[in-house]
Amino acid sequence: MMVKCSYAKRLWRQVGLTHNVHGLSTTMTNMKEWWTQITKTQGHKEDEVQRTRLITYTVWNLWKERCRRVFDNKARSTQELLQDIINDVQMQRLAFEDNQ
Repeated sequence: MMVKCSYAKRLWRQVGLTHNVHGLSTTMTNMKEWWTQITKTQGHKEDEVQRTRLITYTVWNLWKERCRRVFDNKARSTQELLQDIINDVQMQRLAFEDNQ
């Protein structure tokens, strides 16, 4: 569900484009390989933290969307979900910065 369905593929593509992060979409079917592949960075530790944060909130929001569709019989567009992800990442970043 996190990578194979067309909705998830569109969302991963939008997340990558919006945040200028490459390699989020993949054809891998093994979850462990997929996670290892998309969390790899060639940059600084901060880049790795930012990328992992973005991936984590994308997976979390995809899961919540799945539950919304299954249990509430409601659906949101990928653009609406993308905005939730952006908001979540910004809120987490602000909360983390306030604690330093």
